[in-house]
Order: sequence, then structure tokens, then C-alpha cells
Amino acid sequence: MKSRKSLSSKNPFRVFSSPFVNRSFKDVSFHLWPGFIMISCLFLVISCSHRTSVQEELDGRVSIMLEMSSHGGEEISINIDKVILKRASVGEEGIAFPLQEKYMLKKSPKQVLLGDFSVAPEKYTGLVISIKEAFLFADGKLTSLYIKDANLSFDIDLDIRPWERKSFPVKLVCGVEKGETEGLKLKPFIQQGKQHTGLRGLRAYVTNESGNSVLIFDRMTGSTLAVVPVGEKPKGIAISPDRTKVYVANSGSGSISVLDTMTSEVTDTIFLGLGVGPEGIAITPDGRSLVTANSRSNNVSLIDLESGRIITHIPAGLSPSRVAISPWGDWAYVTNSRSDDLTIINLNSRQPAGTIALRPWPAGVVTSPSGDEVFVTCKESNVIQVIDANFRKVINVLPTNSGPVDIILDSRRGRIYVADSGSNDISVFVESMNMKTATINVGNSPNALALDDAGRLLYVVNRGDGTVSVVDIGKERVVNKIKVGGMPWGIVIDRMGTG
Repeated sequence: MKSRKSLSSKNPFRVFSSPFVNRSFKDVSFHLWPGFIMISCLFLVISCSHRTSVQEELDGRVSIMLEMSSHGGEEISINIDKVILKRASVGEEGIAFPLQEKYMLKKSPKQVLLGDFSVAPEKYTGLVISIKEAFLFADGKLTSLYIKDANLSFDIDLDIRPWERKSFPVKLVCGVEKGETEGLKLKPFIQQGKQHTGLRGLRAYVTNESGNSVLIFDRMTGSTLAVVPVGEKPKGIAISPDRTKVYVANSGSGSISVLDTMTSEVTDTIFLGLGVGPEGIAITPDGRSLVTANSRSNNVSLIDLESGRIITHIPAGLSPSRVAISPWGDWAYVTNSRSDDLTIINLNSRQPAGTIALRPWPAGVVTSPSGDEVFVTCKESNVIQVIDANFRKVINVLPTNSGPVDIILDSRRGRIYVADSGSNDISVFVESMNMKTATINVGNSPNALALDDAGRLLYVVNRGDGTVSVVDIGKERVVNKIKVGGMPWGIVIDRMGTG
């Protein structure tokens, strides 16, 4: 019998240890070669994908600030369908950002945030704004305007470095002239505008409970624009639909401070009474009434905003904390943290319309865009309870992370965001499936949320460390952290393009 050594010595390529494979390494290599190629290609794809994601991590952001007006005072409606940034590295080739934004131009200049775009860090040499259609409003008639050149372009010098945020101002003036054969046509003029600071539409307002103030910061730069003294222990905050007034609930002094967004000064104070303790507040969609959840007096105040007078006080549960109003302004939903229930108020009759029992410590509340559902966070139970607003009963319970408080709904993406104060993060849910899809780590003890007008950035007030985390909701990560100090409680943001 031949020894193992002699067998292997005759063919040094023979597989040594497997009784099942009587082949040489050459044979094995031949049969394994296609699989090796497939694995190599897969590795290459994964590597390329990884490089792409790494590159995206280095992206900067460019906000296009558009100041627009009509030349002769006409009322002109334009539809901007895309913006193109031309890159120096590839000549005339540009990056197109699709839009479908309609704007009304009048004689008085109007400032809007045209877009906030994620871009690769490099140099950009040209900007193109594409106008899809335009109309003239005159004598009660709507007339289509002929557009000779839909792409308005000019040279720019914009250098973006990794993670850098820049704003770029553009000035657009449109007129109307009569053509020889085309009828009325749009006559646009575009150029680089002047750089503004602290534009109203880029401001955020944060209540500071320990500082008895409201801090205003620029959302582009993160810099503080003003600190406005208000009442004692300010908590809830709301902005009027026309963006001219900010209302602040002062829980310690039992009052509402009215802040003018043009001057950043308090112009009025509405006293609710000592021992009332207003916390959460909300404004009706028509901008006429303010609803306050009064944690100490266990009721809700309904305030007429035109006169600044209290219309009535409506009974609620024990320690009302936050309030949401239905999209049509008919109903108010108030969470009661000590009686563990939700008070439903008919705002037409100004009377309580029912109570729904909930799990311990209901906190944040928001309605769906249709008003058919109400979402309530329960802080001690670590859940969201979904309520059918028509039948007034709980229809689903969604587990969250620790200590959920505020909740906000992003109707564009169909997402729900929850501030988890105990686990220092944001829970992300898909609304249509009622399923949690992500967790985003933020600062210490997040307490309040606000979405920007483009639906791209989520602002998170971190009560425990005196900061505001800025979250890119597309990438689901924090892209900036702004120091506001003290013990911040609530936040609202102004929006561009609202007048």
C-alpha cells in the first residue's frame, strides 16, 4: 500500500485533506473561477457604494435666497420648475434640482427660500433658474405670458467646502411687454442679489424657561440674532399663520407674550391669571383664536387674537400640558398628564365634547392632515397611541424609545417624528404602516420639534444641554448643533414665501 506521502508527492496540486474531492488545485481553480469573479464584482460594487456614501457625508449645503418683484407693479404668477448649478470641474455640465414652486410677484419685493440643496464640495460657476410658465393677473382676468427663454442664467463664483453651509442671494425682476406676434410676453431680469442677514423667513424662536426669554437665531448661520425678555418660565410657543406674530405661554406668570416678528419686540401681554400655568398653545388655522393648555387651573383658555381678550375658559382633565387643533379648526385635543386622558373640545360650541382614557402621562399630540387620526405620546408608557377621531377610540399602540414627549408629522414624506426625552433620540415612523424605521441620536433630553418649510430639516430642542440639534431627515443624521443656553422648552420657525 502506498503511503499518503507518496500519493501527494506524485501530484503536488492534489487536494490533501478532503476524501470527497479527488481533484488537483488546478481543477478546483477552474470550477471556482466564475464564483470568484462574482464575489470580486460584488465586492467592487459594495466598495463603490461605500465610496459614494462617504462622499455624501462630505456634502455641503447651498440655500438659494430669491428676492423677486414686478417691474411695473403688475401681479405676475410664475412657476419655477428647476434650479441648475454649473460645476467648474465639468465645464457647462450642471446639477439639476427639480422644483414645482409657484410665486406671485408684485411691486413690493418679496423674499423666499427657493431651495436648500445638498451639493458636493467643489467650485460652482453658473446658476440657472428655469421658469416653466407665467401668468398676468389684471382686471380680474388671468392671461398666459409668452416666455422666450425659460432658462435664466448668470455666472457665479461659489466655492463649497466639505460640510459647509452657504446662502446665495438672487434678485429676479419681471415685467410684461407686448410682442409683435406673441401677444403679451414675460420680460425677466436676473442677477446676483445682496447678502441679507437675519431674514424673517430664516429665523427660529426658542423659549428659555430658566432665562425668562425667547432666543431668536438665524437658521442658516446658527448665530443668535436677539434675546427677547418675556414672562416667567416661558414654555409653549406658536407663530401666527401670516408669520407676523409669535405667541409665548409664560407658565410662571400666567400670561401670553405677543412678539412682533418684524421688530423682535414684545408688543402686548395677555394676562390669564395667577395660578393658571399655561404650557402648550396652538393657533386655529384661520389665525383668529389661540388655545392654551393650563396645567395648574386644569382648564383651557380660548383667546380672541384680534382683541387680545379671553373668550372663555373650558374645563379639561388634570394638568393639561399640550394641545393640537384639527386641520379645519373645529376641534382641539388636549393631553392631561395627571389624569391620563385626552380632552376633546368643540371650538364652535366652546364646550368639552368628550374624554378618551390613555396610558400613563400623555404628553405630545398631533393630528393627521385629514383630521381623521390623532397621535398622542405617552411619556411613562413609552408608546404612541393612535386615536380614531371620528369614533373617538384608540385603534393602535406603537412602541417608542424612552420617555416620548413631543411629536410631529411630516405629510410630505409620510413620516412621524417623536422626541424621546429619556433615551436622547428621535424615533422615526412610517405613518402608513405605523412602523418604526429609524432612531436618530440627538442632544440631552429632547423636548420639542419643528420642521422647516422645505421638509428637509428637523429642529430638535434639547432641554438637558441647552442646544438645538439640526437633523437632515433625508440622511437621518444630525448636521449641526446650535447652542441656545439655559433650559429651552419649545420652538417655532418662520418660513420663507409666506408674504
